[in-house]
Amino acid sequence: MKKSNPSLFYRYVRYKRLANKILIPDEKFVEQYYLNRHGVKPNLKEPRKYSEHVVKILMTPPPALKVQCADKYEVRKYVEEKAGPEILNEIYGVYDSYKGFRESLNRLPQRFALKATHGAAWNYICRDKSAIDHKELKARVNFWLKSNFYYCQRERVYRDIKPRIICEKYLEDTSGELTDYKVYCFNGKPGFMHMVTGRYSQMVYNTYDTQGNWMDIDFLRGKADRNVPLNPELPLRKLLEYSEKLSADFDYVRVDFYFVNKKFVFGELTFTPGHGNYGLPEEIDLQLGEFFNSEDA
Repeated sequence: MKKSNPSLFYRYVRYKRLANKILIPDEKFVEQYYLNRHGVKPNLKEPRKYSEHVVKILMTPPPALKVQCADKYEVRKYVEEKAGPEILNEIYGVYDSYKGFRESLNRLPQRFALKATHGAAWNYICRDKSAIDHKELKARVNFWLKSNFYYCQRERVYRDIKPRIICEKYLEDTSGELTDYKVYCFNGKPGFMHMVTGRYSQMVYNTYDTQGNWMDIDFLRGKADRNVPLNPELPLRKLLEYSEKLSADFDYVRVDFYFVNKKFVFGELTFTPGHGNYGLPEEIDLQLGEFFNSEDA
């Protein structure tokens, strides 16, 4: 259905999520999802596991600053203030409709990236605008704009964000793709980080401590590879400095970057990564949960 009638497919997904929201309260939805993933219910009164802490944050009404910084467009103001405009990617346009994007297409470069401001993983990478399937892309963008990402996993931080689309400069590093560096910060201090390579080919999702040492943790089940070292050209100290600046106002946040042409480019701030359901082994879940209680993460 997605290929033959993309508009119908996306409409079905949107209405299904809306029906789930109406029929299943947030608390029950989150608890059941966690139970299915972990085999036990989360302890949200006295969380000890990493996953329990994240789920508790997910279920807590977010302050206005978190909502601003979860918005992929409004967060730019915060980043500019805290870390400077030099780490922001170039932006070509902000759109409330597919029509607005289509009308600006002739002015856009051959390659660019589209991103929904009000959700996660709602992205479209264009490497050749002459090859765009406008029927499919229009259906996808309209699905984003008409959807509330909050309905997906009940991540409340997304609930009140205005739906928009932003168009940004296409980025590519020396790998021929785009490597992500995701720094997990606790009370303004980096605790550990991921390096994600091969996102469009053979993904590796490795975890490292703040000294750059590989940690034997497989967040995405089968994606960790000890033989892939942390990028030796990465200025780790600078990465951690930027992460501290952008996490200083939050008890917990993941700060994402790219490293292109020897410069850091800000990706996003994520407050409930994986909505607390990476499915980590209990021992690792407990180990990472200790970061929430540590003054020196």
